[in-house]
Amino acid sequence: MARFSGAVVCVTGASRGIGKATALAFAQHGAKVILCARNLEALRDLVAASSYQSQLFPLQVDMSKPSEIQHLFEYIKNSFGRLDSLVNNAGHIIVKPLLSLTLDDIEYLYAVNQRAVLLGCQHAFSLMRSGGSIINVSSLSGIQSTEKFDGFTAYTATKAAVVGITENAAVEGKKLGIRVNAIAPGAVHTTMLKQAAPHYKASTRPQDIVPSILFLADNTCSSKVTGTVLNIFCNG
Repeated sequence: MARFSGAVVCVTGASRGIGKATALAFAQHGAKVILCARNLEALRDLVAASSYQSQLFPLQVDMSKPSEIQHLFEYIKNSFGRLDSLVNNAGHIIVKPLLSLTLDDIEYLYAVNQRAVLLGCQHAFSLMRSGGSIINVSSLSGIQSTEKFDGFTAYTATKAAVVGITENAAVEGKKLGIRVNAIAPGAVHTTMLKQAAPHYKASTRPQDIVPSILFLADNTCSSKVTGTVLNIFCNG
């Protein structure tokens, strides 16, 4: 039997990078995967090119908008009746010196990187009636005492918040049988990294991060793991 046979999984930010690789891996292991991102055409192209088309369900969602997040979870409830795993992967980065940041910059980073994670956990709790697993994607930049970079202050703040959300949601999830964990990768070769640091060459690929996410989602492997933030120190 496939590792996640019949499981209902939602992956946000699934049109590229870690989200895309994660969604395809869950489908390969037998899950029904709701893929959401702002770029519906990219999601449809992903599905069309996949060998698991019948297991992939693309949905256009702007994770900066609470109304669209609510619609996402209403769709999951109406179409599948439950949710087994949620990967809160959608993210955004703005690289600007602190003195150059605008209020719009700060609010958008907060909306996508922090508020969407919190709302995702909240909605997922209501659908995980028989327990489940939530994996939030933070970043090494949000971990205390790791290397920090110029222009990343607002981004770092939102990713540090993901750690706090994860640790406290895990406490609330225990009585519901819901495990909440996070991964905090370093530099991964993604479009977002290219945009943020064009001259940085990362050798770690999105598919290198996927095993950690699958481990945290797999109740046979990590049934006692909750409230954990898995730091992934990627090689440059």
